[in-house]
Amino acid sequence: MQLAVADEEIPALMLFHNCFYHSTVMLRASYAQQLYDPAFPIQEDYEFWVRLGRQAPLALLPQRLVGYRIHGGNVTLTKREAAQHHTQLIITQQLTQLLGQAPTPAELTLHQQVGHHELGHGPAFFQAATQWLARLKLANDQRRQFDPAPFHGLLARRWGSLCAHFVGLGGVTLAALHQSPLTPHLPATQLRKIRWLCQMHRTPWRHTLLPLYRRVKGR
Repeated sequence: MQLAVADEEIPALMLFHNCFYHSTVMLRASYAQQLYDPAFPIQEDYEFWVRLGRQAPLALLPQRLVGYRIHGGNVTLTKREAAQHHTQLIITQQLTQLLGQAPTPAELTLHQQVGHHELGHGPAFFQAATQWLARLKLANDQRRQFDPAPFHGLLARRWGSLCAHFVGLGGVTLAALHQSPLTPHLPATQLRKIRWLCQMHRTPWRHTLLPLYRRVKGR
């Protein structure tokens, strides 16, 4: 598993999904002596990494040092539904601590879609995802569950991907960019590009300019 993520963002990234394969991890014996939580018999390692990330710094090595064989007997395949259920429980537990209340089933689904970049279509999804990301930021500003700087950076990348996916909404996306508390955390070049593409989708010349832009970009 290779992830383009800074080490200090790992605890926040696990709010969305597990970052580690069990067989790839090295840790001090003092941490290894801690017990898995029996409430999560399938994804016990995921819950353990989440807990460990609150006690010690975590890191991902860039090199590929472990081979993982996928076969019909893998637990993630034979007990897929149970694994997904326990993954949702672990994410729900983290969100409850962050938000001060449990997410609804719809909010949990939205959270996982945004976290895995499985973006929907239409302004309703865009607005719901926009509000959700802003809510996560504001909740962390209040409770400081995660280090603010890396957490903002992680959310901003998802916010940028969301806006880039919905540039076709034009003025709707521009208005959201203007209002979102995550916009100041976007890289300036990415922000300019998204705004320019949104403007192109608002102009009557878009049917000529956008194909030209795509041809130039592809060179």
